[in-house]
Amino acid sequence: MTIDGAFEYIYQPLFDVAHYPAAGTYELNWFMIPRGGMATLLPSSAGPGVTLNKWLHHTNVLHPSLVYMKEFEFRSLRLTPHREGDDLLALSGRVELTRLLRSGAFRFYIASKIFLELPLHTLAPDILEYEALRLRGRPEFTVWEPYRYRLDPPISIPMNVPFSAGAVWAGGPPLSLGFDLGLLLDGVMRRPLQ
Repeated sequence: MTIDGAFEYIYQPLFDVAHYPAAGTYELNWFMIPRGGMATLLPSSAGPGVTLNKWLHHTNVLHPSLVYMKEFEFRSLRLTPHREGDDLLALSGRVELTRLLRSGAFRFYIASKIFLELPLHTLAPDILEYEALRLRGRPEFTVWEPYRYRLDPPISIPMNVPFSAGAVWAGGPPLSLGFDLGLLLDGVMRRPLQ
C-alpha cells in the first residue's frame, strides 16, 4: 500500500555490465538486458566470454532500459573494466584498454533525446598514466581510487520512461582478449512511500 503523494529517497546506484568481444564491435549497450536475462559476459574463472544469465553482481536493472515505478537522478558515472584472464594490469591489457577507451564515445538518451555525449575515456581513469605515476613512487597512486565523472546539474530519468546508455566506435578495434565494461550511474531513487 502506498501513501498518496508521499515519496521517499534512497541511495541506490544503477549498474550493469556489457561485454566488448576480442573481435571488436561498433556498439555496446548497457541496461538493455535485465537481471535474469541471457548475455555474453566473462565467467567467474578466466576464459573467453560465455552466454550466461545476468545476476545481481552483473546488474540491478529488473526491466530493460527502464526504471520501473521509480524516478532516478544520477550525479556521476563510472566505467569499470575487467579483462579476460585478469591481465588488465599487464602492459598489453593497459595499452589495449587505453586504445579502446580513447577511440570510443559514450551516449546517454532518455526516450529519444540525447542528454549526454562525451569521449568514452572520460568515464574511466587513464590507467597508463596511473601506472606510470605509481611506478615513479608517487604514494598517492599506490591505492586505486574509484574514478567518477561528475555531472552538474544531475540527470533525472522519469518514472517508466525508457533510457539507454551506450558506447560507439568508428572502427570497433579488435583486441587480443575481450573486456567486460561495467557502468555505474551513481544517484538516488525517488519512489512512492509505502
